[in-house]
Amino acid sequence: MIGGRFWYKVPNVFSLDDLVISSTMSRNGQIYCFRAEVMRSSQFAEMEMPDWLEVRANWQGYRIATLPWIADVARAIGLLSFEDTPDAWRGYLETLGLQDVRQISCEEYYEETLYW
Repeated sequence: MIGGRFWYKVPNVFSLDDLVISSTMSRNGQIYCFRAEVMRSSQFAEMEMPDWLEVRANWQGYRIATLPWIADVARAIGLLSFEDTPDAWRGYLETLGLQDVRQISCEEYYEETLYW
């Protein structure tokens, strides 16, 4: 019994006992920004992009930003199994089919949105 309420184990549903977020989980995850080549990323399916990534495209190519408030939770429940570093994210993006992935400053990433 937790806080006066009963918690029952239901198959395929998380309960407080099933989900324990470690105190080592990043509480202030980094936002990393990347650019990738559109023409060479033919295996990339933009509509299948996971929720912890934001993808935009312009004349320079794909622009990708990590969303740490979602990625940290995904990492805590085991959906992401790599470190929160730019190199690890770059490798992950390449497994999604993106090519010529390079890190850019997030200022460059968000610069275009200031004009809309």
